[in-house]
Amino acid sequence: MTLTYIQTHLNTHKKCVKYLEKLRWKGKPTCPYCGSDKSTSKQLRHTCHQCKRSYSVTVKTTFHNSNLPLNKWLSAISIILSAKKGVSSLQLARDISVNKNTAWLLQMKIRAAMAEGEFEYFKPEKRELRVTFTGRMNEVKKWISYEKEDVDSSNRDQHLWNHLKRAIIGQYHRIDERYLYRYVDEIRFKFDRKSKTFFGYEDLISKVLKL
Repeated sequence: MTLTYIQTHLNTHKKCVKYLEKLRWKGKPTCPYCGSDKSTSKQLRHTCHQCKRSYSVTVKTTFHNSNLPLNKWLSAISIILSAKKGVSSLQLARDISVNKNTAWLLQMKIRAAMAEGEFEYFKPEKRELRVTFTGRMNEVKKWISYEKEDVDSSNRDQHLWNHLKRAIIGQYHRIDERYLYRYVDEIRFKFDRKSKTFFGYEDLISKVLKL
């Protein structure tokens, strides 16, 4: 899904909701609380006949309880996926017209949705990591100590580390090691889908919707 398409065809809340409903429910609203497909619809909400609860398509998804317009969520996902070396929270904030803190939180939620399995040796409790920059941040020195001696150092993992290093040098400049594993989630998700249409946009939307 291109950013241009989103801004042209998914430029209202109603259009975004209808788009997500089609992906999540295939035209048949299903209560996220009890699983019943019997409901009454009014505007963009549905009332379940079984548990009597009201719900929308965003309930129990990454979008749940967010005050950010869905159009900005979808735009942010497109921007993040298309940025080979990543996008800084400052740049994303400018691109979708939000403040830096909102953009950072948005990125972290999207990265959490990208998670697939674990890179054990990137977990904060498994290693020490310091990233030091010199000059104009053209060089990065790293010290990594692993608890396990049998760390898998496959070519694929090395490629992922190289992508992460380029992202740090080119965009992020500094990463709090507490959140390093989330950046790895992003790099790995994008690396595995680099040849897919729109860089795996539909895959990520499915994960955001928790399908």
